[in-house]
Amino acid sequence: MLADIETADVDERMRPLLSYVGEVTREPARVSSADVRRVLNAGWDEHALHDAVSVCALFNFMNRFVSGLGVTAGEDYFDVSGTRLATTATRALRRCCETAEPARTKPAPPDVLPGGTGSSR
Repeated sequence: MLADIETADVDERMRPLLSYVGEVTREPARVSSADVRRVLNAGWDEHALHDAVSVCALFNFMNRFVSGLGVTAGEDYFDVSGTRLATTATRALRRCCETAEPARTKPAPPDVLPGGTGSSR
């Protein structure tokens, strides 16, 4: 799933959201109003987008914090941790997609940006 979100075995509604947080992780300055619109047009509301960005930011912070302090772990930890994350996160995402109500908000206008500036890039 991490290698290619477009071909991963995830609910179709998750693809724009996962792509968005991937972009926030890799190149946050390049996130655009079009990225936000794709998420909102997939049926997610602004609250879901906020939650996704919050989780993404927390993971990014923790990874940088641990790396910056030089904390290391053995392969056995990564195997266990990766398996736990994959199974737990996959179940949680599927449950989220199955139970989430469609967004009650209108699709984002073309000039909406993540920072709320109202200008387009």
